[in-house]
Amino acid sequence: MFIVKMLIMFIGCINVVSSNKVKLSEIDTLTFNRGKMTTGRRSRPIDQMVCIGSQYRCNDVGAPNVIQCENRGWDGEDIQWRCEGEMSEKYKFGRIDVVCEGYDFPNDPYILVGSCGVEYMLDSTMYEEIDLNRLITGFVILIILISMCGGGGGGYRNNDSWWGGFGTGAAIGAGYNYRPRYRSNLRSSRRYGYGGTRRR
Repeated sequence: MFIVKMLIMFIGCINVVSSNKVKLSEIDTLTFNRGKMTTGRRSRPIDQMVCIGSQYRCNDVGAPNVIQCENRGWDGEDIQWRCEGEMSEKYKFGRIDVVCEGYDFPNDPYILVGSCGVEYMLDSTMYEEIDLNRLITGFVILIILISMCGGGGGGYRNNDSWWGGFGTGAAIGAGYNYRPRYRSNLRSSRRYGYGGTRRR
């Protein structure tokens, strides 16, 4: 009876292990979400989505919140991926790497289920330059209007003047009201990029 129980437990352990490993080449699609973590077995979990490079672009509301990568086959070294995500028209994918944890060792053809994340860069398009030019133009017009309104009474008298007060307030406001995820008026669209696989 004891041997039978041990055999059942052993078979159960095998089933648990086999359900946690999968051959990477047999995965058709991977979906990644901003703010979620991968699983980990030999190493610590990582963020499902890691944007590298320009933090201005990475933190912009126009950056993707979900990326889906489709298995496009073997290139002789590892799996290649076609990734897509919805983002502002001022961005496009740069470098892309799907990063997965090998089940028993980094280059294991089997990976831990749920262990894959994606590292990506966002490159600019012509729309980013247009959007930035609008922002700069608006700021210059604002400065001109302020100087015109404050110029009638002596303009730049001292720090107690209207201009001085505005300048101080603007500096304080910029320090405490900074929102890194800048909202652009450009529409979003689906962007595609291609990348390979990296192991951990």
